[in-house]
Amino acid sequence: MACYVIAGMKITNPERIGEFVEVTLATVQRYGGKYLVRGGSFAAALGDRTPGRLVVIEFDSMDQARAWYDSPEFESPKQTQARSSNSNYVFVEGVQSTPAHLFLAPDPCLGSGRRRRAV
Repeated sequence: MACYVIAGMKITNPERIGEFVEVTLATVQRYGGKYLVRGGSFAAALGDRTPGRLVVIEFDSMDQARAWYDSPEFESPKQTQARSSNSNYVFVEGVQSTPAHLFLAPDPCLGSGRRRRAV
């Protein structure tokens, strides 16, 4: 099952963070990751979560994402990042594909034969 690494960063040393970004790209690719979001503008819809920079990386599995994060190749970039930003990482598994007919079947929890809405 796919795993998504979501990182939020508030950059404290812009000169140094470039070094982190440059090296990290190669490590992500080496471990089979793919950037889905890499910076760019965003707007908070609810709450006060406002990282200065948001990154989402997709890996094939949680094990693959952890292997990248814990790898010797990523150790030095993590240290550089710690000295140049306040960051947090979250690892979250995606969902398995669910056939559409399962979402359109009558739902006994909704009563009266009402159907679930497709998501």
